[in-house]
Amino acid sequence: MASEVASQGHRGNLQVIVHSARQLAPADFKLLKKPSSDPYCVCSLGAQSFRTPTINENLNPTWEHPGSIIMGSFLPASVLKLMGETQVSEHDDTQNLHLLRFEVFDEDLMSADDSLGHCSVDLTDVFSRQEEWIQFELKLRPVPGMPAGGCLIVSACWEPAPFLPTYVLRIVSAIVFAVA
Repeated sequence: MASEVASQGHRGNLQVIVHSARQLAPADFKLLKKPSSDPYCVCSLGAQSFRTPTINENLNPTWEHPGSIIMGSFLPASVLKLMGETQVSEHDDTQNLHLLRFEVFDEDLMSADDSLGHCSVDLTDVFSRQEEWIQFELKLRPVPGMPAGGCLIVSACWEPAPFLPTYVLRIVSAIVFAVA
Protein backbone atom coordinates (compact mmCIF):
# COMPACT_ATOMS: atom_id res chain seq x y z
CA MET A 1 0.00 0.00 0.00
CA ALA A 2 2.83 2.40 0.82
CA SER A 3 4.34 1.92 -2.64
CA GLU A 4 0.97 2.86 -4.20
CA VAL A 5 0.96 6.13 -2.26
CA ALA A 6 4.57 6.87 -3.13
CA SER A 7 4.09 6.12 -6.81
CA GLN A 8 1.11 8.48 -7.10
CA GLY A 9 2.38 11.27 -4.85
CA HIS A 10 0.95 11.81 -1.40
CA ARG A 11 -2.76 12.60 -1.30
CA GLY A 12 -4.45 12.84 2.07
CA ASN A 13 -4.21 14.39 5.52
CA LEU A 14 -1.15 14.51 7.72
CA GLN A 15 -2.45 14.75 11.28
CA VAL A 16 0.00 16.20 13.82
CA ILE A 17 -0.23 16.76 17.57
CA VAL A 18 2.32 19.03 19.25
CA HIS A 19 2.26 17.57 22.76
CA SER A 20 4.85 19.43 24.80
CA ALA A 21 8.39 20.69 25.17
CA ARG A 22 10.82 20.09 28.01
CA GLN A 23 13.80 21.99 29.39
CA LEU A 24 13.54 24.94 27.02
CA ALA A 25 16.16 27.65 27.23
CA PRO A 26 15.06 30.82 29.01
CA ALA A 27 14.84 33.88 26.79
CA ASP A 28 13.22 36.34 29.20
CA PHE A 29 15.19 37.62 32.18
CA LYS A 30 13.27 39.68 34.74
CA LEU A 31 14.58 41.38 37.85
CA LEU A 32 12.59 39.63 40.57
CA LYS A 33 11.55 36.44 38.77
CA LYS A 34 13.26 33.31 37.54
CA PRO A 35 14.37 33.39 33.90
CA SER A 36 11.65 31.98 31.66
CA SER A 37 10.19 31.93 28.16
CA ASP A 38 6.75 32.40 26.64
CA PRO A 39 6.92 29.50 24.18
CA TYR A 40 4.84 28.55 21.18
CA CYS A 41 5.59 26.11 18.37
CA VAL A 42 5.19 26.45 14.59
CA CYS A 43 4.82 23.27 12.55
CA SER A 44 5.32 23.51 8.77
CA LEU A 45 5.41 21.35 5.67
CA GLY A 46 6.10 23.23 2.45
CA ALA A 47 3.87 26.31 2.36
CA GLN A 48 1.38 25.01 4.96
CA SER A 49 1.83 25.60 8.67
CA PHE A 50 0.03 25.87 11.97
CA ARG A 51 0.92 27.31 15.35
CA THR A 52 0.26 26.34 18.95
CA PRO A 53 -0.99 28.87 21.50
CA THR A 54 1.58 30.69 23.62
CA ILE A 55 2.08 29.47 27.17
CA ASN A 56 3.42 32.27 29.34
CA GLU A 57 6.43 31.94 31.65
CA ASN A 58 7.01 28.21 31.18
CA LEU A 59 10.13 26.22 30.25
CA ASN A 60 8.16 22.93 30.15
CA PRO A 61 4.98 23.81 28.22
CA THR A 62 2.21 21.32 27.45
CA TRP A 63 0.17 22.27 24.40
CA GLU A 64 -1.61 19.08 23.24
CA HIS A 65 -2.38 21.07 20.10
CA PRO A 66 -3.63 19.22 16.99
CA GLY A 67 -3.09 20.35 13.43
CA SER A 68 -3.80 18.97 9.97
CA ILE A 69 -1.87 19.42 6.75
CA ILE A 70 -3.67 18.55 3.52
CA MET A 71 -1.39 17.01 0.91
CA GLY A 72 -2.31 16.82 -2.74
CA SER A 73 -5.76 16.72 -4.22
CA PHE A 74 -8.32 14.22 -3.02
CA LEU A 75 -9.11 13.42 -6.65
CA PRO A 76 -6.60 11.54 -8.79
CA ALA A 77 -4.79 13.57 -11.46
CA SER A 78 -6.66 11.74 -14.26
CA VAL A 79 -10.04 12.91 -12.87
CA LEU A 80 -8.77 16.47 -12.42
CA LYS A 81 -7.64 16.50 -16.06
CA LEU A 82 -11.08 15.29 -17.15
CA MET A 83 -12.65 18.11 -15.17
CA GLY A 84 -10.58 20.69 -17.03
CA GLU A 85 -7.66 21.35 -14.67
CA THR A 86 -4.74 22.47 -16.82
CA GLN A 87 -1.85 22.38 -14.35
CA VAL A 88 -2.09 18.82 -13.10
CA SER A 89 0.78 16.37 -13.02
CA GLU A 90 0.74 12.74 -11.94
CA HIS A 91 3.53 13.50 -9.49
CA ASP A 92 2.73 16.78 -7.78
CA ASP A 93 5.00 18.74 -5.45
CA THR A 94 3.75 16.88 -2.38
CA GLN A 95 5.76 13.77 -3.15
CA ASN A 96 8.96 15.74 -2.47
CA LEU A 97 7.78 16.96 0.93
CA HIS A 98 9.24 14.49 3.39
CA LEU A 99 10.46 16.81 6.14
CA LEU A 100 8.00 18.09 8.74
CA ARG A 101 9.61 21.09 10.42
CA PHE A 102 9.08 22.48 13.91
CA GLU A 103 10.39 25.66 15.45
CA VAL A 104 9.82 26.80 19.03
CA PHE A 105 9.74 30.53 19.69
CA ASP A 106 9.64 32.81 22.71
CA GLU A 107 6.87 35.35 22.18
CA ASP A 108 7.88 38.94 22.85
CA LEU A 109 5.52 41.89 22.89
CA MET A 110 8.03 44.67 22.27
CA SER A 111 10.48 42.97 19.90
CA ALA A 112 10.74 40.16 17.38
CA ASP A 113 10.06 36.69 18.76
CA ASP A 114 13.19 34.72 19.67
CA SER A 115 13.78 31.25 18.28
CA LEU A 116 14.42 28.73 21.05
CA GLY A 117 15.35 25.95 18.64
CA HIS A 118 14.18 23.90 15.68
CA CYS A 119 13.91 20.26 14.65
CA SER A 120 12.36 18.12 11.94
CA VAL A 121 10.83 14.70 11.31
CA ASP A 122 11.48 12.60 8.22
CA LEU A 123 7.98 11.52 7.16
CA THR A 124 9.03 8.40 5.25
CA ASP A 125 8.20 6.16 8.20
CA VAL A 126 4.92 8.00 8.87
CA PHE A 127 3.82 7.57 5.24
CA SER A 128 4.61 3.85 5.32
CA ARG A 129 2.63 3.24 8.53
CA GLN A 130 -0.74 4.57 7.42
CA GLU A 131 -3.43 5.46 9.95
CA GLU A 132 -1.07 4.72 12.84
CA TRP A 133 0.01 7.38 15.32
CA ILE A 134 3.78 7.62 15.75
CA GLN A 135 5.29 9.65 18.59
CA PHE A 136 8.62 11.44 18.29
CA GLU A 137 10.83 12.99 20.96
CA LEU A 138 12.97 15.49 19.09
CA LYS A 139 16.04 17.31 20.36
CA LEU A 140 15.84 21.01 19.59
CA ARG A 141 18.82 22.41 17.68
CA PRO A 142 19.59 25.86 19.08
CA VAL A 143 20.07 28.93 16.94
CA PRO A 144 23.39 30.76 17.26
CA GLY A 145 23.51 32.85 20.41
CA MET A 146 20.99 30.73 22.34
CA PRO A 147 21.97 28.08 24.88
CA ALA A 148 21.46 24.46 23.87
CA GLY A 149 18.68 22.53 25.45
CA GLY A 150 15.20 21.29 25.17
CA CYS A 151 13.22 18.69 23.37
CA LEU A 152 9.87 18.63 21.63
CA ILE A 153 7.35 15.79 21.79
CA VAL A 154 5.04 15.40 18.79
CA SER A 155 2.92 12.70 17.16
CA ALA A 156 2.01 12.26 13.50
CA CYS A 157 -0.44 10.08 11.58
CA TRP A 158 -0.85 9.74 7.80
CA GLU A 159 -4.41 9.35 6.51
CA PRO A 160 -4.24 8.72 2.77
CA ALA A 161 -7.04 9.92 0.53
CA PRO A 162 -9.18 7.01 -0.62
CA PHE A 163 -8.55 5.75 -4.11
CA LEU A 164 -11.69 6.02 -6.19
CA PRO A 165 -13.06 2.78 -7.61
CA THR A 166 -13.08 2.42 -11.40
CA TYR A 167 -16.87 2.69 -11.63
CA VAL A 168 -16.81 6.09 -9.87
CA LEU A 169 -14.15 7.30 -12.28
CA ARG A 170 -16.33 6.18 -15.21
CA ILE A 171 -19.35 8.04 -13.81
CA VAL A 172 -17.29 11.21 -13.35
CA SER A 173 -15.92 10.83 -16.89
CA ALA A 174 -19.45 10.46 -18.29
CA ILE A 175 -20.67 13.53 -16.42
CA VAL A 176 -17.71 15.64 -17.53
CA PHE A 177 -18.15 14.46 -21.12
CA ALA A 178 -21.90 15.26 -21.03
CA VAL A 179 -21.30 18.74 -19.63
CA ALA A 180 -18.51 19.56 -22.10
